[in-house]
Amino acid sequence: MSSHRDHNSSTARTYEAQNDLHLEELNSKVSALHKLTLDIHHEVNDQVNLLEETDSSFTTFTGSLNTTVSRFRHMISVRNQRYLCYIVICIVSVFLLFYYYGLLNHNKVGDPKEDNG
Repeated sequence: MSSHRDHNSSTARTYEAQNDLHLEELNSKVSALHKLTLDIHHEVNDQVNLLEETDSSFTTFTGSLNTTVSRFRHMISVRNQRYLCYIVICIVSVFLLFYYYGLLNHNKVGDPKEDNG
């Protein structure tokens, strides 16, 4: 009978050692999950702060855009149409000057007459 008790005692110690090993593995996994959860929490907080800053920026931009639109409406009112025509003429003139200047430079760079090769 004593060998049977020794065998049962040995088996119980083996099971206890396996349980301890499994508990340590479980503890390490829980610890890793805890760290991961904390990292996710910090990342979510950072994203919330970024979204709040972006919302604030868009609110400021919306206010500026509304001010610009109201100024533009005032500018294109009937009494300011002459100024609007001057502005459009100036913008078109500048565009044409840049376009003409670009054509001149493009023709000079790719001109085969200037190559002596």
